[in-house]
Amino acid sequence: MKKLWLLLLCVSLAACARDFPVSPLNVDEQKSEVELRSMEDNDAQLALASMYVLHNRIDDADGILSSLAVKDGKNPRVLAWKAANDCKKIGRRGPWLMGFDKLYMVRGCLADLNAALAAAPDDFVVQMVQMTTASDVDMFGSLERAAATRDRVDAMLKKQPDALPADTQAQFQVVAATIDRKQGQKDKAAARLALAAPLIKAESTRDQFMREQGLLATR
Repeated sequence: MKKLWLLLLCVSLAACARDFPVSPLNVDEQKSEVELRSMEDNDAQLALASMYVLHNRIDDADGILSSLAVKDGKNPRVLAWKAANDCKKIGRRGPWLMGFDKLYMVRGCLADLNAALAAAPDDFVVQMVQMTTASDVDMFGSLERAAATRDRVDAMLKKQPDALPADTQAQFQVVAATIDRKQGQKDKAAARLALAAPLIKAESTRDQFMREQGLLATR
């Protein structure tokens, strides 16, 4: 009976279309966009696509990532960012076949995300994409897998406190705080945000920090 209830809950969630409002690029990101759009190498195109993913420009990201998947499909970062964007594409879909098709596709994008992490378990970019996406989707045990990655990064930073630049550490603490909040550990999440605050250098990181701080205050 419990399994049936969980299945019905998953179907209900899957049948709902989710809104991903586009967020504007800040001044620095606008400059980067202009530069990256003039460059054709894979790294530049991936940097552009990742920026689009983060700002919910899902269709813009999809075109670039689909091309990169053909040209550089074995690159774990390409696989991770494409999986992240695919999860958003699936999330915004409306109901069809009672949501069972959507459940199947969610499992697929999460599987691709897991594959990217398995291919590059120590790549911090892949780790961040996996934590962000898996905690956001929060289905099929993805939140627990995001927490496991968070714990690995925590352990690494405990051994090597200066392994990441200040702003990058702040980004990690914000994402980790999201996972803590979703696991019901609000005090731990608040402590992470307090740790992140003095490390923030980039405007985009501050935006993420403010967003998570607002969510923590209201939930």
